[in-house]
Parts: sequence; structure tokens; C-alpha cells
Amino acid sequence: MIDNWILKLGVVVHFARDNLMLHSHADQATWLNWRVRVGQHEDESVNTRQNVWEGMLKTAEQGVYPAKGPFGYKNIRIGKQAAFQFNGRKADYMKEAFEKFSTGTYSVPALKKELDQKYSDIQRTPNKKQLDTLLRNPFYYGSFYWADLFLHGDPELHPLTLAREW
Repeated sequence: MIDNWILKLGVVVHFARDNLMLHSHADQATWLNWRVRVGQHEDESVNTRQNVWEGMLKTAEQGVYPAKGPFGYKNIRIGKQAAFQFNGRKADYMKEAFEKFSTGTYSVPALKKELDQKYSDIQRTPNKKQLDTLLRNPFYYGSFYWADLFLHGDPELHPLTLAREW
């Protein structure tokens, strides 16, 4: 990609750290050097991505959701271990959402309207679609999906909101 850009525009690109200058009149050895370095960097990127993915999957298999918790939770650290804890008024919002929704007398829009009025001090609440998704999120009863796997969270690190409502 950069090769075509350099050749088309006739510019000179200096890579000072690599002591490399690319331009339309550079010899084949310089261009080969450039392509080899690009290949090495692409390989490093793929390896890093694979290592991160494997680490996140290992974390998930140990019962810890390896990402940001949903609305009502905040991410914390206990030593080196990632964990979740209830996030004050946002947790209260979700607890009440589960309690009221489980009665079967509330639609999601009606529930959202009532909760937003009661919890008007919360600056950002989920919109109707997000609330509908959150009410079906297994994270709130101690489980989660990760990489097409259905996993159970570690109760020490992943407190339940309202498991009995599910």
C-alpha cells in the first residue's frame, strides 16, 4: 500500500530508526528490506493478537468475565485479579428493573420511563433497546458468553444481581 503511494506520488519516505529511505528510484535491496520488515511487523501483530485472545479466553474459563461489566457493575482489582462490584445507584437501578420486569406487568418502555424518573440523578441510563438487552443478559445471574462459550462466573469475583428473579 505505501509502496504504491511512494511510487505514484514520487515522494521520499525516511525511516530514520531503520536507516531506510524509500523512493521511486530506490534499489531492489532497499525495497526487499522494507517488505521483509513489513512482514515481520505483521507477524508480530498477529502473534500479539493471538496471545491476548488466548489470555482473555483463559481468564473467561476461570470464571472471570474478561471485559467491562454491564450497567450496574464496576470493574475493580483484588490484588492482580480482576473482579466486579455493584456500582451504587446504577446497581439499584438494575435491581429494581429486574424486580419490576419479573412481575410481568411492565413493558420495557414503561419500565424505563418509571426507572428514569425515580433515578433521575444517574446521568446516563440505558436506552430502551439496551435495557431490553440487559434484562436478558446472563451476567446478572452469574454466567456469561465468551467466544461462543456459555461460562459460569466465579461468585467471589462476580456478584449476582438477582439470580432468584431468573
